[in-house]
Amino acid sequence: MPTTRRITRTARLEGLTSDQKYHLLKGFTLLSFPDPYFGRMSYPFQDEDHRRQLWEQHKAELMKEVGKNYRPAGWWDYDNKFGRRRILSGDPSMCLWEKGERFGTPRLYNIENLDQIPVFETQRQFLKRHNLMEEK
Repeated sequence: MPTTRRITRTARLEGLTSDQKYHLLKGFTLLSFPDPYFGRMSYPFQDEDHRRQLWEQHKAELMKEVGKNYRPAGWWDYDNKFGRRRILSGDPSMCLWEKGERFGTPRLYNIENLDQIPVFETQRQFLKRHNLMEEK
């Protein structure tokens, strides 16, 4: 009996491994969680330039996959021209920006006083503020 085969989105991302795709979407792979610093065995790219090159080659498909009201890690790392997300409350001095960013927020915090950890606007609020949301 004949069958109809469908090509999935993953199949169209030729040249991108599943770990590379996940890293460009989420900012980490399951083996490198929670701290995917470059040079670790589980880092799925040769180096930062290789990651950027793969993002540029595949960003249109990756953006389609997440929709217009969300931005993947690759967008935040390479295409975000609007800066960081706003701090709504808490102590901004607790942010360790020099340790890196993830989705417009710091990767690490100085946690001397847990009551003062900054609370950031949501990704949805950030996108809406910059008119990057798709109207429904």
